[in-house]
Amino acid sequence: MLFCFPDRAKLTGQNAPPPTALRFTFVLTNEFGERLFGHSLHLLHGDLICFISKYCWIRFFDEVLYRYRMNGNSIDEVISFYNSQVPLSMGTFHTSVVDHQQQSSASASASASSTSTSSSGAPSIAEGLRRPNDSGNAFADVRLAKALEFLSNDVLLQVIAALMCEARVVIVGQRVAHISDVVLAVVALLQPFDWQHVLIPILPNDLLDVLCSPTP
Repeated sequence: MLFCFPDRAKLTGQNAPPPTALRFTFVLTNEFGERLFGHSLHLLHGDLICFISKYCWIRFFDEVLYRYRMNGNSIDEVISFYNSQVPLSMGTFHTSVVDHQQQSSASASASASSTSTSSSGAPSIAEGLRRPNDSGNAFADVRLAKALEFLSNDVLLQVIAALMCEARVVIVGQRVAHISDVVLAVVALLQPFDWQHVLIPILPNDLLDVLCSPTP
């Protein structure tokens, strides 16, 4: 739970205007080196929704979380989507919510559109969502531009060179969303190589002792 609720006051920046929601991605690694990605949305009134997935689909899950908010925080659609079968690369997700609404629409009128919408008129969580083209590249759906937005060219090259030498790199920032985006973008830029060591985009203050670990 520490990764779901990092130090909000310090990581969002005390002098910055409060965001409407805090979006970020954290990474959990088990003893076998297998990673799980926590795509999280922390709302100001305290609610949190987090997708724990083995896929680093940053933009994909951002769209899911955005639709969750637009649909009035419909947890039923989220559960239906989360239980759906994962398609192949570039395939479309199908859920029981979408299929049910499409069947109802078809029975009501032969000419009715099969587009799925929520009661608020916003697109349903599953409508038109495709699996990212991540074949051969686990980090294909990250925002690479974030690395150039927040790091100068010289600093970015130094960071990549340090990672290629398996050196430890710590990235510090004021906004948790920016930190996680930059860290994952830098790792993605290592392709076709992969960072085999500990990867922690977001490190809560209570776990700062991890920085003393002898591993990179």
